[in-house]
Amino acid sequence: MSFMKKALLVVMVMAVLFCLVGCGGGKNDDPNVGMWKATSISMLGMDLGVDDVFNSDVTIELKSNGRFEMIVDGETGAGTWDVSDGTLNLSSSDANISGKITGTTLVIENIEDTGVDVTFEKQ
Repeated sequence: MSFMKKALLVVMVMAVLFCLVGCGGGKNDDPNVGMWKATSISMLGMDLGVDDVFNSDVTIELKSNGRFEMIVDGETGAGTWDVSDGTLNLSSSDANISGKITGTTLVIENIEDTGVDVTFEKQ
């Protein structure tokens, strides 16, 4: 991949994910509570490892109090979350994003209509 394509990809993915990290009832028995770690990113027909785009892990921690914390390249943001019919809904002051949970895999597709898909695995 050329330097310019990779630079554009990094900027687009970071912009989309940082929108999600804006500031923003008990779920103690919810199997979705816990840490989710990004394992792959797809964009413009390319499948990439998270380490191809970011300097550190991208994680979402779903907390039992209905709040989430997301860390992208060392930057932290927060908001609220819920699950309805297998769809995870993340809400912050900057963005509302949904993804499909299947077992221990979370896929957020077409984040904010950018064509970026991010796959997370439950830790």
